[in-house]
Parts: sequence; structure tokens; C-alpha cells
Amino acid sequence: MEASTVTEDLKVLKVLVVEDQRTFADALVRTVRQEPGLEPVGPAATGAEALRMAALEVVDVAIVDVGLPDLDGLELCRRLRRQWPAVRVVLLTADPRPALARRAVDVGARAFLSKWMSLDTLLSAVLAGDDTFVVDPALLMAYEETGPGTLLSPREAEILQLMTEGHDARSIAGALHLSVHTTRGYIKNVYRKLDVHSQLAAVAAVTRRGVVRAGC
Repeated sequence: MEASTVTEDLKVLKVLVVEDQRTFADALVRTVRQEPGLEPVGPAATGAEALRMAALEVVDVAIVDVGLPDLDGLELCRRLRRQWPAVRVVLLTADPRPALARRAVDVGARAFLSKWMSLDTLLSAVLAGDDTFVVDPALLMAYEETGPGTLLSPREAEILQLMTEGHDARSIAGALHLSVHTTRGYIKNVYRKLDVHSQLAAVAAVTRRGVVRAGC
């Protein structure tokens, strides 16, 4: 008797690519297509085209260039989130400044990345959970004091860096060769020093300040 094979259904995430530079858009589409469990939609070259595509097909994630020709990518994010609240928006920019990152948080984006990010960083942002905010490491600076109660140790800053990339306690523990219990202790210290109660709030707080600062 032949052994039966049970195939689990794999949820496929539809990823809308919104980028007006055709070569870069095509590269994004190829990257999405090559990742198991992801299916590209588009690309759309304008905000208006992106909204039309989103209205025609259920989209799980949208990769959006901030500098679109007809509509600011931040405004497109706001509209996508208003019409389809479940859509996760990953914003890409050639100018990853803290001020733009703060606006990205305000309009409901779930990631704010430089166009020069690694493909692994992009895919991590696309696949990250809804309770995370992935921010470009270029915005994160260390080893200066922010003020009373917010001084992070080098290890805490390292862990916060990984949190901004969408990692949870278990994956951080594996990356840093720590126990999950120890890692969670560090995360609690980070929350306490930033006066927050969740990973999303911690990363959003850091983004609003523009930097992660650490003590020796």
C-alpha cells in the first residue's frame, strides 16, 4: 500500500508592488515571486493605479515607494489603510530620515525601509506580524545618552535593533545565542526604559525619536 501524502494548505499572501521606476519595480516583483507563499500584484506605477488594483483584488501587503509621481506614498498608505485596514504597508524611500519615519508610523505603515535595504530585510518586513514595526537600521544610532531613564545597555540596544527588524523573543534568542528567558528579561528592560508595553510601541517610540541610544 502506498503511503498517503497530506499536503497542508499554504496561505498565499498577495503583495501589491507600487513603484514608478520600472527596473526597480520589476526587481521587487521578481523578489516577491521567488519567495514561497508570496504572490506579486502589479506593479503599479502611480498611487491611483495602486488604488484601482487594490479595489479589484484582495491584497495582504503593499510595498509602496514614498516618492510616487501623482500621490505621496505616505498619503497612499493612509488611503489603503483607511479603505482596507488589514493591508500591511511597507514603505520604501531613498531618503530614510527620522521625520519621514515618524510620519510612516502616523499613517499606519508597518515598515519604513531604505531602497538600499537587503532583500532579506525587505522579505522580513513583508512577512512580519501585525504587531511589529520594522524600521530601517540607518535610522538607528547608538552610544549616546537620551536622557533620564532611557539609557540602553549595548545588549539592550542590540536587542532593540533586532526588534525593529521584526524579530520576536525566540528568534532574537537564537540569533544572539541567549536563552528565551534571558532575552525576555532584556526586552522587559527595554520596555521599561522606553515606557512602553509592546514591541510595536517600542519601535514606534524609537522611530519618533529618530535614534536608539545606548550606554556602555
